[in-house]
Amino acid sequence: MQKALQSRLKPIVIINKVDRPSARPVEVEHEIFNLFCDLDAPTDSLEYPLFFCSGKEGWVRKGSMDAEKQGLENVLETIVDAIPSP
Repeated sequence: MQKALQSRLKPIVIINKVDRPSARPVEVEHEIFNLFCDLDAPTDSLEYPLFFCSGKEGWVRKGSMDAEKQGLENVLETIVDAIPSP
């Protein structure tokens, strides 16, 4: 992760298994943000696409746990749009 951030690669954050009763997705997102800060991530890397999903149930919420459930293809679309071709 540190090398990716140093290379100015833009992260895409996907928090899975949020359908579980023990899930704590908002806390995990804060921990990820703090990790990026601890790794001295460039400021623009702190504005990342964020997905909360349940791979088992086949849905994703983009941006917040309050967002509407959508299909997992939205994650693939974001990857294709955000990651440059080799």
